[in-house]
Amino acid sequence: MSKRNYRERGFTLIELLIVIVIIGILSGVLIAVINPVRQQNRSRNATIKASMNKVAFGVQTARAGLGRLPTHVDLPLELENVTLRNSSASGTPNTSCVASNVTGIDCLLSVSGTVLPATCGTDYYSGTGANQCYMYLVTPADGIQGSHFRLIAKRFKLNPGDSTEVDKVYVMDSSKGFYECPATAAVAVFTTSIEAITGCAVVSDN
Repeated sequence: MSKRNYRERGFTLIELLIVIVIIGILSGVLIAVINPVRQQNRSRNATIKASMNKVAFGVQTARAGLGRLPTHVDLPLELENVTLRNSSASGTPNTSCVASNVTGIDCLLSVSGTVLPATCGTDYYSGTGANQCYMYLVTPADGIQGSHFRLIAKRFKLNPGDSTEVDKVYVMDSSKGFYECPATAAVAVFTTSIEAITGCAVVSDN
């Protein structure tokens, strides 16, 4: 029987260096082509929408169990990782999350692990300045009392350096789904018909 000889051959140092140089060049090209800030903010916005969905699901589940919308006392008990925030810049505790007739929600909250922009004024989503934004849970006047609510959160700009990009908020309507609306709208506007709010549109994935 003849014995077959196999010659083992590995990569030379020169070949390895060439591969490393090519990878480095391709990485540099990708970094130059892809806007890292845009991609990071796109990811942050996806996290915000996912958190809004979870909070909305939690509120719906609590409403089904309680037979009414949860109060400011119920919310921290019913929803994990949700913290109610002060209702004003003065630090007044948020004790009016739901009216005494339990038909209207009006409260600020934050969700653990979800970072919102730090570009809000006294109102959670409007104005300028280095102030942390919070989610805003509200019952719209055009909805069915005791069941319909909206969750609003400011989104990150995809191109922060572009002065023409409009500041927007996500609006998660419990009966209609996700919208994007101008962040300059007054808080009271979000308790009206969402179709009547100028600049609001069904949310896109970009």
